Amino acid sequence: MTGKLILAVGTALVIIAPGTAHGQTVQPATALDGLQRLLAPQFGRPGGASVDYVGQLLANQIATVAFGPFLIDRAQTLGMRGAAEFRFSYQPMRFGTFEGLDLDKGEINSFSGGIARVPVTSVTTATVSAGVATVFAAVALSPRIDLAVVAPVIRAHVEGALQTIEDRGTPSEEPFAAPLRIAPSSFSWFGDVATRVKWNVLAYERVHVSALGEVRWPTGDPERLTGTGDIVPKAGLLTSFTDAADRLGLNLTLSFAKGRDGVDIGQFNSPPFSGPIVIRAGSLDEWAYGAGAAWSANPRTTIRGDVLIRTLPNAVRFQQGTVRSASAIQTQSRLTPAPGALTLGASVVGMELRLSESAVATFTVLLPLTRHAGLQPHIMPAVAIEVGR
Repeated sequence: MTGKLILAVGTALVIIAPGTAHGQTVQPATALDGLQRLLAPQFGRPGGASVDYVGQLLANQIATVAFGPFLIDRAQTLGMRGAAEFRFSYQPMRFGTFEGLDLDKGEINSFSGGIARVPVTSVTTATVSAGVATVFAAVALSPRIDLAVVAPVIRAHVEGALQTIEDRGTPSEEPFAAPLRIAPSSFSWFGDVATRVKWNVLAYERVHVSALGEVRWPTGDPERLTGTGDIVPKAGLLTSFTDAADRLGLNLTLSFAKGRDGVDIGQFNSPPFSGPIVIRAGSLDEWAYGAGAAWSANPRTTIRGDVLIRTLPNAVRFQQGTVRSASAIQTQSRLTPAPGALTLGASVVGMELRLSESAVATFTVLLPLTRHAGLQPHIMPAVAIEVGR
């Protein structure tokens, strides 16, 4: 942050000058620890499980691009026993909003106050990003069955500040409560390794249909924001069509991933306030469906585009809500959870450039289609090198 943050709260004017001796800078032990310090107060106390849920959403977004950089696979298999394919991709990700609230602009905030209680406003600004480097390998067990493994390595980055402003009713040039700053912190670890089997059950002229089975293993670390901590099985169906000239292809997908625990909402009681709060967060169920197209512009260049919609039926939604004490003389405004399905959309456009008979370079851009739902990334570029196809 640069310059000064000037807030008018009631009749008091509070000026917070970043870099003064009143601030406390903390080096978090883990990426999740950094998020906890920045976000937990905005969910009410205790707010730790709500932040665990944010971590699950982040791991879920990363897992979506792990098999990338495109979002939808072709139904065709490698076609010959012993054939192999290897791919390395890199996908930077920076997350911009949570439930439509901008992480960078201080739109995530909370307030408490009332009669005989000093009004307190807390404002969070946060930068949450990740770099996802993925190694993908596939081998044909038979002309119709491929076995693939994807192994991501993730570098998660967290930094930000939690400004707490107390309005005591008199103007001051100094903050009544010192800001907490989370120093720029990066943590690297393996992501959740996935194994996948693709079985081409129908190959009829220009139509291919394949069944998909996948298991994501908990090799990542939730504390480093690199995994869910759960075994997540997935089953799906892939369908591909090509035209007579083999220049235009259409790909369709439908899949279901089974999370372990989902999310539980309970009641917190922190006198004088009480209200709903997330008490436990685990991996989430997910339905995914999408369509993609590929057009061969020339023998070396293919243009591709995908649209993928994901629905998490056992998720929760957060909105700014006001909780009053039993006597109604004190109020608290914070992010309040309620059960609700979460629908996330993304599209990818890109180009495949054939470098040789067995090597392909891919350049893509991922565009989020939903802003006011869950944890959303900014527009993200990606690059990949593939050998063996």
